[in-house]
Amino acid sequence: MGEDLCKPCDNYLKVEDKNLSQSQQFHKKNQNDNDDISQSSKVLLALIKKKQSNLLKNNNNNNENKKSYKVIVDKKEIDKIIYKYHINLLIASFKKFKKMKEEARKIINVRNDLRERKDFILQDIGEELDVDLFPEETYNYIGNLFFNKKDGFGIQYFINSKSKYVGKFLNDRRIQYCIYEDSNKLYTYKGETNGNYTGHYGLFINHEKGINYEGEWEHNRKDGIGFEQYQDGSWYKGEFKKGLKHGIGTYFWRDGTLYQGQLINNALEGYGIYSFKDGSFCSGFWFSNQMNGFGKFTYPGVKIYLGFFRKDQKNGFGIIFWINKKRAYIGFWKNNQQNGLGKIISEDNFRYGFWEEGNKIIKYEDKEFFTLLEEQKTPQLFINIFTMDYNELNAYVDIFKDL
Repeated sequence: MGEDLCKPCDNYLKVEDKNLSQSQQFHKKNQNDNDDISQSSKVLLALIKKKQSNLLKNNNNNNENKKSYKVIVDKKEIDKIIYKYHINLLIASFKKFKKMKEEARKIINVRNDLRERKDFILQDIGEELDVDLFPEETYNYIGNLFFNKKDGFGIQYFINSKSKYVGKFLNDRRIQYCIYEDSNKLYTYKGETNGNYTGHYGLFINHEKGINYEGEWEHNRKDGIGFEQYQDGSWYKGEFKKGLKHGIGTYFWRDGTLYQGQLINNALEGYGIYSFKDGSFCSGFWFSNQMNGFGKFTYPGVKIYLGFFRKDQKNGFGIIFWINKKRAYIGFWKNNQQNGLGKIISEDNFRYGFWEEGNKIIKYEDKEFFTLLEEQKTPQLFINIFTMDYNELNAYVDIFKDL
């Protein structure tokens, strides 16, 4: 049957199966009002009862005895009701996922706009020093003193790290804005300072590694919203926590690929959209820098895959549409290849079979195919999708067009 479901979606789908199993009752007939019937059947019966009631009212005027009338309901009307309810069930099955996706995208749009530096105006460091100048080699400080404490503008040298601080002091503590750099100019910090730490906002340049970071800080570590640019031209804009990329952000690589979404401790993790230079993109759940869970791969105008991934490859249940060929495959996958029970479908044809490493090796008739699905305890949602015709399947995939 192919690989098992990916764990992030497995438990949720099992719960949904209880509700979706009712959809198989669409084709059951001759049920009584007291039977345990599906919602779609209730809708259908309500429609029939309404028509029966109208007929009875019309005939009561003729003083006829109440009889049980056979009501003919237009088949197209029945199909329309069933189709509508079927699609509603499918939409509901991924309601939680879509809600999470929409919330994450909303955060992306808000947080990706790096806040303006309204209050970040680096003061002129070139102001003249006042009295109480001391040689660098003696006191490691040149600047203003007040009652033997550094107070006002000054330069503090740090012998061990061969670095210096240029800025303002108050009662021996560094305050406001400053420039902090080492003697070999391997790195430079320009920005706010708070005590002996970098301040709320500042620019850090690592001259040795060619990395620039501008943004928020907390206790000498990147923390908050920031923009980091690398020597090879790639960059990251978004949230940081304790020095690591953590939260919502946008990551651009020099080869033209782009990721927008959630990160945890420098790794792509959570919901995200990964775009390629050729215009194709993947969207869905990520774990440890790889697609893992429910997602979508789109190559505009060529093909769409909607289903499960494991370690960046199609694994588990999935649907692929070849747009230009107007054909689709519904079924199971393993390591990017069709593997397990599946169905090839087009606008006017379909056939069932079993695939192994991308090749169909067995052909099945309808009845034995669905018997095998039930024997392998296939989730009811997937069985429902197997019953769809080409137009229904197309409508189902279209539900996730913004995924």
